[in-house]
Order: sequence, then structure tokens, then C-alpha cells
Amino acid sequence: MANSGTTSALTCLSTSDITTKVVEYGIEVTELEARKFRDNNVDGEAISYDLTAYLFEGCFKKQATFLQFACQLKEPEPTTTLTFEILPNDCFSNMAKYGSFPAVFTLPTFPKDILTKLDAKQPCHKVSTDGHKIVRILHETIAQYTMYPTNSEYIKVAKALIFRYPFLKDMEGNGYVNDLQTSFLFLGRTSPPLMHTQVLKRQYLKAQPDSCIVTNAMTKTFQWWRKEVAEGTPAGLCEEMNRIHNIENLQHCFREEFLPILPKVLALAKGKSHLEKIYLQAGEEALSKDLPAMDFKAGLVLLPITFKEKVEHHVTLEEPGTPYPTTQLTHTDWKSAFTRRGPSVVKTDGFELCRASDLEEGVIAAFCAYFVFNMAYPPNRKNTLTFVQRCILILNQLY
Repeated sequence: MANSGTTSALTCLSTSDITTKVVEYGIEVTELEARKFRDNNVDGEAISYDLTAYLFEGCFKKQATFLQFACQLKEPEPTTTLTFEILPNDCFSNMAKYGSFPAVFTLPTFPKDILTKLDAKQPCHKVSTDGHKIVRILHETIAQYTMYPTNSEYIKVAKALIFRYPFLKDMEGNGYVNDLQTSFLFLGRTSPPLMHTQVLKRQYLKAQPDSCIVTNAMTKTFQWWRKEVAEGTPAGLCEEMNRIHNIENLQHCFREEFLPILPKVLALAKGKSHLEKIYLQAGEEALSKDLPAMDFKAGLVLLPITFKEKVEHHVTLEEPGTPYPTTQLTHTDWKSAFTRRGPSVVKTDGFELCRASDLEEGVIAAFCAYFVFNMAYPPNRKNTLTFVQRCILILNQLY
């Protein structure tokens, strides 16, 4: 395979270079816009990947002019020539072992630069580039046997690695989970087949991903995604959300911020839905000690109404008719949903994403799913979800 293109001069431009060229092009840059360039390190490489649409948010004229400017900076995409050769039959001998993971895993031959460092007992596993190269080669070797290795098979490979190179061994814990092994095992638990994942990442860096390539890659990883979704839990979704936005406790934060606005939500929803009437009737029959919990549930259910959106797009008793994360209650009717504690199910695209212990946990898990799975808010839910994001959880990044 030969690449006929050369490295684009665009990627060599710094943030200050880009800002200067934008002004020279005739685009008036405000101090706020200039700060966006600096804060987000908008250089030539960022422009080459079309990651700059938000820079002039709110001004379509500037956006259009900036896109023209970016197109002029870009050089033609390099072409790639593929040369196919007919391989001898013995090259396919390794395929016979596919699907049967060996009882004793044999390490692959590492590149000379890595092998030299390993033989010299250099801590190359602590260097990100070398560590990633080792992990990639191990994954490619595993793929000769199976595209869906189990956790025990990853551990077997990790043990084989430190048996050959004992200096990689961690001096604490079980003796084989050091920085390199941790990253390797993490990849094994959380990544679909590496090749298809990289294809998807490259496509989503583009302003207009190739739908055929994306569909093909998603199809090849479908079984993996289904397994991961089926094993999802509300706690797992919340933990990932905590990690993404550096939140100490998402559920606690949600409750603390939602309680003060609860009376206002119930007041705004008054007389606007038959569900509000059911909630009021249930409240008349309930004990006073149960009212605070009922009010909280009602606030979660009726919140979309205050933004002129439908409750069933967020919380429903029926099977959700939408691919977006939706909380389905297991109650038989809305009265019992308000008065009784019961589990809920978060569903996405027809799959059961996770089971929650109650309505609150289900609603929070459904919200987290947008961030964890990188989904955009649909238009018929955007107002409510944006309110939860910006006003309750105080998250500025819009999805």
C-alpha cells in the first residue's frame, strides 16, 4: 500500500496562525470568539478534521464564511493505491485455529524497537506510544483466534506477557496488573473488535461520515454492542457519566438540585395533563408521610409538560415507540406509579438497556445514556433534556 499524498501544511498551523488568517480573510472575530479559539486549541489539525462548527455559534453568516475559509486552507485529500497479491496456501494456515483459543498462549514477535527495550528490561510499558503498540499487537494476535475474547482469555494473555518479561510484574495486588496490563484488560472488557472501532472513530471525525462505511462497521460489531447493552446497569451508566463530567455523585446532585424547583414544576403543570389529575386524586387518598415521595415522582413525570413536550417521550407505561432512551415503568396504571415504589426499565432502540430500582433511577439512567452512548437529543425531547442538563446538573456541553 502506498500513499501518494504529502502531509498537509494546514496541520502545521498554530492557533495564533489560524486566528490571524481568519482576520485577514475578512471575518471579524470578537474577544469571546477569539477566546474559543484559544481555549479549545483550534489549530490547523482541528480545522482539517472539521471540528470547528461551534466557533461562531449563533451567526450563520460567519459560519458560512468560515467554512469557505477552511475549504481554501485544505489541500486535496491524498489518494491511496492498493496492490493485491495472491498469497500461497500456507499463509492461511493460521485461520484454522480461529475460534479455538489456545490453552497456552504464545506471545507474538514484537517489532525490533519494542523487543530491544523489553530484552533490556526498559520500562517501555510506561511510555504511552510503546505501551499502545504492545497492546495493539496483542489484540491483533488474539483476533486470529476470536473477535470476542472473554475476560479470562485476556488475563491468560496478560499472564503470558509477564511470564516472558517478569519486570513488567506489578509488586502489589495479584502480581500481573500493572499500568500496561490494566489498560490491556480494560480494552478487552470495553472495546469491540479494534479494527472496526478505529473505522468508526475516523468516520465520526468527519463533518459528514460515510453512512455506508458506518453501517458496515456497526453491523460487524452488532453482537458486541448488544452484549454490552444487555449487561448495562444504572450504576454503571451513572459512574461513566460521573467520569465524563467529573461529577462526584450524579444521583445526589440531581436530587439536591431538583427538590428546590419541584413546587414550581408542579405549579406549571397544573391543569395541563390528565396525569396531573390522577396524581392529585392519588394524593387525596395517600397518607401524609407518603406525599413527599409522590410529589417527587410527579415532578419527574410532569416535567416535560412544562416545556410543551409529551410525557410518553420520556416516561411511559407502554412499550416505547422510539429508538431514544426511554424509561418504561412496570406499573399497570399511573395511579400505582405515583403511589407505589416499583422497578423501571430503560429501553433504547428496542433493547433493554438496564433495569432500575425505581422511577428516579430510571429517569437518571435514561438521561445518562445520551452522554455514555454519544446520542444527540431528539427535537421532541430537547427542551426537557437541555433543562436537566444545564439547570439541574449544570453541564454546559450540549448533546
